This record gives sequence, C-alpha cells and structure tokens, in this order.
Amino acid sequence: MVFAKLVSNKERYDEVSQILREVFVNELEYDEKLVLDISNQEVFHVILYDGLKEDKAIASGRLEIINDRAYIKWIAVKKTYRNKKYGDMILRILIDKAKNLSIPNIYAIIPKALVEIFKKIGFDYPVENMKDYINYNEKDIIMKYNNQALSCCHK
Repeated sequence: MVFAKLVSNKERYDEVSQILREVFVNELEYDEKLVLDISNQEVFHVILYDGLKEDKAIASGRLEIINDRAYIKWIAVKKTYRNKKYGDMILRILIDKAKNLSIPNIYAIIPKALVEIFKKIGFDYPVENMKDYINYNEKDIIMKYNNQALSCCHK
C-alpha cells in the first residue's frame, strides 16, 4: 500500500531531497543547486511512502507558489517503483492543492519525455516566454494546466 503525505516548506525536506538527488541529479544529471533550491517561494511537497509507517519514501513532487502562479516541478519516483502511476498520483494531489489555494494559473515544468502524460491530465504545451518569469532548466518544457476537472488515473 502506498501512502501520500502533503508537507510544506522544509518539513521532511531530507526525504524529499534524497529522492530528488537520486532521480534528477544522479540519473538525469540536472544541476543539484537548481533542483534542491526552495529559498525564495512558498513550497509544498507530496511524499509517497511504501506502507503506512512513513519510513520508506519512494516518490515526491513539488508545488511552488509565486504570486498568482503555481509551478509543479520535480516529480520524481525511485526507479524500482516506476510504471505504477505514482507520478500521476503526485501530480493530481499537487493540482488539487493549487486549486484549493485558489491559484488561477497552474504550470508544470517537466522533462520533455513526460509531455504526453501531462497532456492526458489536462496540460497544454508548450508555453512560450516563461523564461522571463522563472528559473528552469533548458532540458525542460513548460506546460499550462487548462483547469479541466480531474478524473481518476489516465490510461
């Protein structure tokens, strides 16, 4: 059984940073400083645990709030837990959190390989000229959520 926990700012950040290092820094070779920086914004993380004890973090994702925009970033699932829709689960929790905060503009900053998954959930691609507003990696694509109702996991 997988258990999801939503935390804010630096709460449980050691678990989040361990997953982000494993996936984005070690596997995908992103700049560690860019991936781990949470200094200038309001931040929420979803952490997935294998079991209810919260002792084995297996995936995480980030929601950054900057003014009237929410940015979903760094959805990371440990290699042995992939292809089980855990990333999909994290994404939907983060979208729901942004909606509950009444954030009108929700964006996703994601590796290009994940574009089709995000399209199925309701993101439009690509967004242009966002470089002026946020710091992101050139390997990524920026997509905007079209505010459709969320349904259960995509097929």
